[in-house]
Amino acid sequence: FTCPDYNWDGALACIKSGTPFLVTTNTEMEGIADCQYLYEKGFISWLPPMIRDIIEGSDREDEDSDMDDEESNMFFGENPFAGSRVRQSGN
Repeated sequence: FTCPDYNWDGALACIKSGTPFLVTTNTEMEGIADCQYLYEKGFISWLPPMIRDIIEGSDREDEDSDMDDEESNMFFGENPFAGSRVRQSGN
């Protein structure tokens, strides 16, 4: 969603509120940027603690989070079924 070559605003505006998103990218940084975009544009109402901490530049290990990962249907992590070979489409 954050690639400067594309503008997803119009397409995302057509999606009904509450529609689930599956974000897949080649890098963790792209995934974090896409989640931040969805959050800032109001498409999702909550960020997983790991992403929130990276964006805010904070370390919340000793703080209570607003919502634990177990209480949400949202997660951020590697695909355990993906191969270890680096893949890039070149697009």
